[in-house]
Amino acid sequence: MKGNFKVNVAVVLLTYMEAENVETLIPAIKGVVSRVTENFDVIVVDDDSPDGTARAAEALGSHVLVRRNERGLGSAIRAGIREALSRGADIIITMDADWQHNPQHIPRLINACLEGADIALGSRRIPGGQLEMGLFRGLISLGAKKLSNIALRSGVKDPTSGFRAYNRRAAEEVLALRTNGYVFQVDSLRLARKRGLRIVEAPISFNSRRHGVSKLGLSEVMEYSGLLFTLLTRRLRTAVDSSGG
Repeated sequence: MKGNFKVNVAVVLLTYMEAENVETLIPAIKGVVSRVTENFDVIVVDDDSPDGTARAAEALGSHVLVRRNERGLGSAIRAGIREALSRGADIIITMDADWQHNPQHIPRLINACLEGADIALGSRRIPGGQLEMGLFRGLISLGAKKLSNIALRSGVKDPTSGFRAYNRRAAEEVLALRTNGYVFQVDSLRLARKRGLRIVEAPISFNSRRHGVSKLGLSEVMEYSGLLFTLLTRRLRTAVDSSGG
């Protein structure tokens, strides 16, 4: 895409024990985004990593928020979005800090928002997308996709993708959510659909992490399943009520 040097972009990285990864990822992000706009921030939301992630990010010129008494992906995203909005961001990118999200795809997401999307999802499951993950996480992702589409009726091919862009309106809307785990990704789409926001998908490649281990655990899966069960129950109840049953 051509550079739009007036748009203000913030890239929010969510970290825990990612010191090795941010040392190479942050410079890569800056190199990519600087070709799109001269107005940008890299905001790192770190859960008090003992490996020096926050220090490494600060040394690379990022704005770092260290959370010491709060956990959860959803609350971390909201903290990053809130900070980005306070710094005047027009478009906010959220992404993982483990190199599974390729920074070279950031311009696609920015461009989608500039062309009218409220939320642009980096999608692994549309033509042009690529998916590389282990069996456990792959099965969770596939199951979550199918259940999400049943519950939300959104038609989104990759609803659990955390590599996405929000414009200001969408970012302000999702701050109202209170879900904290990985379920935030789907809950934000539920809210966006309810608010009439435009959601688009852009192809990305999803790669194996370079360093460290995955943070996806059983508690996250259970929280996610709980939300989907609630949405499915609500949908069935609505269908019964509308049929007069």
